[in-house]
Amino acid sequence: MALKPPADHAFVVIGRSGSDTDDSFGRNWDSNAVICDPWASELKAFFPGSPYGPIRFGDTYAAYSAAFLEQNMKAMHRDFNGVTLSYREQ
Repeated sequence: MALKPPADHAFVVIGRSGSDTDDSFGRNWDSNAVICDPWASELKAFFPGSPYGPIRFGDTYAAYSAAFLEQNMKAMHRDFNGVTLSYREQ
């Protein structure tokens, strides 16, 4: 999967059957669907004016239930507006 432009990011989804009725936010995907995004654990968030400096998102963002896709992507990518299928293995 990949984020819709203008965001620029891709990740793997395991356990999603991929129905035509699936939305692009993970809200109605299979309950077994898991997002695998190892790059995300090293992503740093910068909060202007924070005395703590950049904060790593950490391992909880590397693999998680699709139920958290929208929440996590909005935290990491302010331009998040859904995902699109970039490759599907049968």
